[in-house]
Amino acid sequence: MKHVLLISLIFLTSCLNRSEPPKPESLDKSPDLNVNYIAASDSVFSIFIEEFGYNPDLQMSRVSFPLDYDSLSIKTSIKKDKWKNDRLFVDLESVTYINNDLKSDENSMERVFSWINTETLISKNYYFKKDNNKWHLVQIRIVEESVDQSKENFYSFLSSFCQDSTFQKQRVSFPIKITTINEEFEPVDYTCSEDEWRFLGFYFNIDELAMTYYDFLRTFIDTDIRILQTKGNGNGISAMLRFQRIGGKWFLTRLDDQST
Repeated sequence: MKHVLLISLIFLTSCLNRSEPPKPESLDKSPDLNVNYIAASDSVFSIFIEEFGYNPDLQMSRVSFPLDYDSLSIKTSIKKDKWKNDRLFVDLESVTYINNDLKSDENSMERVFSWINTETLISKNYYFKKDNNKWHLVQIRIVEESVDQSKENFYSFLSSFCQDSTFQKQRVSFPIKITTINEEFEPVDYTCSEDEWRFLGFYFNIDELAMTYYDFLRTFIDTDIRILQTKGNGNGISAMLRFQRIGGKWFLTRLDDQST
C-alpha cells in the first residue's frame, strides 16, 4: 500500500537529545535560502514556525534576548552573540503533530512548540508570545513529562505500535476505513480487514513527535482521541492517523493518506 511507504519517512533525525543550545548549521546545506528575507506570516503560527526554522535572519529577529533557557531545572540564559541558529524540523522530510480532536484557541497570544521523545518522555519546549502582531521566542525549557500510571500512555503505546508488527495488528480496530488518492488526485475510500492488513513500518530510528500548545501552561485535555498528522517539507507528504482509547487501550481507527 502507498501509505506504508509514505509513513516510513516521518521521523529521520533527532532534536531532543540536546541539553545545550542548538549547534550552528551551515547555510551551504540550503543554497536557495534567502537569508535577507525577514518577513513572516504571523497570522498562522504553523506557517510562522516553518519560516522561523528556515530563515536565520527572521529567527534572530524574533528571539527575545537574553533568552531564558531551562534544561531539566538548570536555569541559564542565552545572549544574542551566543545564539546558534536552530533549524527545528527544516532537515526532516516531514514533521508530525498530535492533537486531541478539540478546537484550539487560535486567538491565544501564546504558543508552545514541543518536541517529545516517546521513550524518555523528555520534551524540548519553545515558548512563543505574540507582541505587536509578531511571534517572538521568549523561553526554551527541557522537561521530563509526568505520566499517569493509571492510563496507557499514548507516546509509549505509539512507540510499540510503530515498531512491533504483532502489537500493531492487535491495536488496529478492524475493519478499518482507509482513504488514499488515485492518479487523478481524487479521494478513494476502502475498508481493510485484518487479513489484508500490512505492517505500517513508519517508526523511524528515533522517537520524537511534535505538539503545539496554546498557552504557556501547556494545557492539554486528556480525551480518548489522538490525531497524529504528518506534513512533508515540500515533498507532498500529508497523512492523518486517528487513534481512540477503547477499554483503556489505544487503537488505530482511521487512516487518511492525502499525499501527492
